[in-house]
Amino acid sequence: MHCGATIHTERGLALASDLPMKGRDEMPQDAESRPKLLEAGEGEIVRFLGEPRVFKVTPSETGGRYLQFETATAPGAGAPPHWHREEDEAFYVLAGQYDVLVGERRFTAIPGAFVFVPHGVVHGFTNTGQEHARMLITVSPGTQHEDLFRELEALNRQSGAKPDLAFVAQLAAKYGWVMGEPPAKM
Repeated sequence: MHCGATIHTERGLALASDLPMKGRDEMPQDAESRPKLLEAGEGEIVRFLGEPRVFKVTPSETGGRYLQFETATAPGAGAPPHWHREEDEAFYVLAGQYDVLVGERRFTAIPGAFVFVPHGVVHGFTNTGQEHARMLITVSPGTQHEDLFRELEALNRQSGAKPDLAFVAQLAAKYGWVMGEPPAKM
């Protein structure tokens, strides 16, 4: 499947044409789920733009159903407004305080807050506290998130530096992410 999307970046518009999209179609239908137990603090650490994502369970372990990971966000950092073509996302705040955007609604999320965002709905978040904040994030099916995080981590390791945000936005389009608002429905 190919995607020809316009990406809104800090520097203006960028065209992401003919970037292959990865997703649930690539997950084997006969993939099995198996029990998994992790102690507190355990999981595979994958860095996304320098911030750790601790994978608790991946689509390959859930029969392609979801990805679940814990993220720590530095004060002032977060995810700019964006939306996903195929993946739904749920956020559970573990520590700290976030300013969260979902659709046209903006609110403060503190520990215990839960947010569900269906695919196609713009969302974003910023840590508005003075210390690192943490969330548990579940993505269904999660293959696109996982693949993007792994590809960016590999690029960071190869180059030794974070890629610029325009490049990240173009790469994210390959995995069904679109920066900015979704197109208006007709």
